[in-house]
Amino acid sequence: KALKLKRKFEYLGRYFKKKLRCVLTDGSQPIGNGIGPVLELIDVIRVLNPKEIGPKDLEDKSVFLAGNLLEMTGKAKKGYGRVMAQEAIDSGKAFEKFREIIKAQKGSLRNLSPGKYRKNIEAPIAGKISGIDNKEINSLARIVGCPLDRSAGLYLHVHVGDKVEKGERILSVYAESEARLKEAVNYYKKARPIKIL
Repeated sequence: KALKLKRKFEYLGRYFKKKLRCVLTDGSQPIGNGIGPVLELIDVIRVLNPKEIGPKDLEDKSVFLAGNLLEMTGKAKKGYGRVMAQEAIDSGKAFEKFREIIKAQKGSLRNLSPGKYRKNIEAPIAGKISGIDNKEINSLARIVGCPLDRSAGLYLHVHVGDKVEKGERILSVYAESEARLKEAVNYYKKARPIKIL
């Protein structure tokens, strides 16, 4: 399906004489750890700020996409886009530009705290994370209040392939009300979006 869609977009690009490149990336699980406005923004800051350590999968995907754009626009030679993008992160230039954009939009990077009600979900058994159902995770995020409640969301402590011990924290659920939190936890118990083998 992705290849078919890619070919359609490439055809449209040629038809309208637009410079266009389609890249396929892995969408089998969420990228990064945070799901929800505040938690996703915290992930982004951790990736862009050279003084912090952010989710590696999010950084890799960002560098890959930014590298493609740098090459397409002629800012980097073919094959050097990723190097240039990584340098922008490592030097702090990307974070500096991000802060400028936030300021220009009259936004703020202060008071970024997740919902006041939290529940940690623990692994019921020891094993390996065999899958994370994106559709169910998305439904769970909506139940908890995303995206309208800025501080509501989910924080994934694991990704596919990770080994876990019984009782280890695998997901944190954040909400702005106890009722939403309870509803989300009940939904998680039924849907079981994180599979362990």
